[in-house]
Amino acid sequence: MNMKPLFGILLMGIALPALATQANERSAGGYIQLRDEIPNDGTKTCNLPVGPAGSGQTRIYELPADESPCRAFMNKTDDIYFSELPSAAQITLTGNSVCNTDGPDTEDNFWIKLKTTLKFTSPESMSMQYFFSQTKGTIIKPGLLLVDYYLKGEAADAIDQLSCVKVVTSRATLPKPIEWPDLVDHRWTSFHPDGGLTYNCGGNRLMTGAGLDVFDDDDPVSYQCATPVLKGTEVTLKNHRQSAKNTGPNNYYVCPINTILTGIKTDGGSRYTCTEAWLGDTRLEVTPDNTFGEMLPSIGHRFACPSGKALISRYFSDGDKVGYRCGKLFLPAPP
Repeated sequence: MNMKPLFGILLMGIALPALATQANERSAGGYIQLRDEIPNDGTKTCNLPVGPAGSGQTRIYELPADESPCRAFMNKTDDIYFSELPSAAQITLTGNSVCNTDGPDTEDNFWIKLKTTLKFTSPESMSMQYFFSQTKGTIIKPGLLLVDYYLKGEAADAIDQLSCVKVVTSRATLPKPIEWPDLVDHRWTSFHPDGGLTYNCGGNRLMTGAGLDVFDDDDPVSYQCATPVLKGTEVTLKNHRQSAKNTGPNNYYVCPINTILTGIKTDGGSRYTCTEAWLGDTRLEVTPDNTFGEMLPSIGHRFACPSGKALISRYFSDGDKVGYRCGKLFLPAPP
């Protein structure tokens, strides 16, 4: 018997599982790595996972958000590195904390839009200021297209200013329609805090509005809650998590990714309860608004999210203004 073919078959038997393992690892998606060069102390890194190829997933990493993988990295990014990103992934990097690129804003110093063009893109590490020396609409590294950017000031101003990363992975098939739950039974509850309060919507209800009337009213604090329903089935809210205490004149809080606000506690600061939403065995995701609503007087305001949306964030500015952000629950379509 000729042993050469048999030996080749045996080698193939060994190699194929290894190749399959490599393929599975790649199909799991790559990551974006933030890098902070610390003098005399080397390089500090933080990884943001990217959805797998063909998944159609959108990942929005607001660095200030509670439980953000890189929350401690806020405003510390010197360089950025992309590892094994799938083809046609759309990447947005912004100096504002909400990945907003709708147009130049007085508080925005930059935003960058990129797109991958190779099956697995892993260009070399790039400085945050590198992008602004390149031509828009061109390939700036193997597999990386610079779609567009905005810059206020000098390119060096983008160093240590990255606040939000958004990645949209392409879908392998035509997307099925995304389903959006309705929010029903909106009700306001008002009461006097008497120096502190703990309020939770309760049940399968999430927070859609908040207000603080003048102090001499009998019931100055108000919260609005509603119930999410999809195709006649009530969405289940579970895995509630209360944040650490937020204090200071610029109290800013964002719920963890794909969670919604369901409770607030004030006791010399603010603690926020954010919650996951589930329909059966499927977890719903949240599309956050990319801007705050109008900043309102902290005393004497009442705010409600637009129809179909619920609260995900609150921001006190210098103690006399307050702003809210809303998000919209959705049932992700399978890839």
